[in-house]
Amino acid sequence: MKKKGTNMDTTFPYRGMDGIIAKILSKEATVEEVMVFSGWINESPENRKEMEMLSEYWDGGMEEDPLRAELSFQRNESRLFGDERPEAASRKRSGNSWKLLLSIAAACALLLALGHAWFWSGKRPETLYVLLSQDGVERFTLPDQTLVVLNHDSRITYSDRFSADSRTVVLEGEAYFEVAKAGGKKFTVQVGDSEIEVLGTRFNVDARHTDECIVTTLLEGSVLFRHARQEQLLHPDQQLTYYPRSGVMEKCGTDACLSAEWKDGIVRYSGIRMQELVHRLEERYGVKVILSGRYQDIKVSGAFQQQQSLEKVLKVMQESIGFKWKMKDGEILIY
Repeated sequence: MKKKGTNMDTTFPYRGMDGIIAKILSKEATVEEVMVFSGWINESPENRKEMEMLSEYWDGGMEEDPLRAELSFQRNESRLFGDERPEAASRKRSGNSWKLLLSIAAACALLLALGHAWFWSGKRPETLYVLLSQDGVERFTLPDQTLVVLNHDSRITYSDRFSADSRTVVLEGEAYFEVAKAGGKKFTVQVGDSEIEVLGTRFNVDARHTDECIVTTLLEGSVLFRHARQEQLLHPDQQLTYYPRSGVMEKCGTDACLSAEWKDGIVRYSGIRMQELVHRLEERYGVKVILSGRYQDIKVSGAFQQQQSLEKVLKVMQESIGFKWKMKDGEILIY
């Protein structure tokens, strides 16, 4: 048996497209299954119409509580397809329910097509893509040839309508952009409830602590930072810090190249409080650092390679500042 609109037969795991559809609706699909589903849904208007009908049927039959990941195909199948499908009666049923393997490899970067975000208002379904960097710095090229470099634990989300309509991405974390020019089409980075608008430029956005501040640094071109009724235009070697809690925007001059050195594996700090540097080390190495109060407000400058061990970084800092440090109960004490 083959599903109309696809070359996939029942040898595919989870009974072909029927199983994939069930997992899409219950938000259990794997990356590969979502990619297959994305191709199928865009093959014909009939497929999209069928999916719309199934989606409405699914939503109407589900309970208010979110579905748990362990829902089996057998439990979903009757709600989705009933006995109206010719193949339903002849399909062999197994007493063993399949379980979703939600094991996404711990790679540095993943490209995920999220088939869970569908909008059925007469338009074709919209697919969202996520570029994710987990353990290191990763480089990506968007459909318009814009270069995006993601810092660790950061992500970019964009739609499959990215090139056709406006060029909009959503950022969580920190990213460096080299925006390709596209016939005057604006490029927009959404960060929380703020946005950064550009035409063609190089800039860095640090939104790792969105609740505390969002730091935008411009290397080349111009960008417009906008929040509510406030907006600020940046020129090269300018940095804008926006504080969401107070709504304050602060703009100052800076050596913009330093803000993006992390993309080349270099972490540079200049004239910052020791407490801030310690916070960065905690984020980078995933360890708790307890800093003596006598060192918290000392201004420090320096640089280190991202691949260097924390022990080596601390030894270099120790030579210039003169503190002592030790490891105790999994924490680092600087005194």
